Amino acid sequence: MKLLVSALEPSSNLHLKEVLKYTENVELIGIFDTRISPYTPLHDISEMAIMGFIDALKKL
Repeated sequence: MKLLVSALEPSSNLHLKEVLKYTENVELIGIFDTRISPYTPLHDISEMAIMGFIDALKKL
């Protein structure tokens, strides 16, 4: 089974880790913490971390 994941906050990654404990044969696709192995996210969430207006402008 494939799951599309958008886990951009630490709490959502904790929930994702718990869900993975109770599932088998799952392939993760999306954005989540790189420490959730053996899966590889499409983007590293640290690339998307911004704080404030100026950081947001830099990402445009």
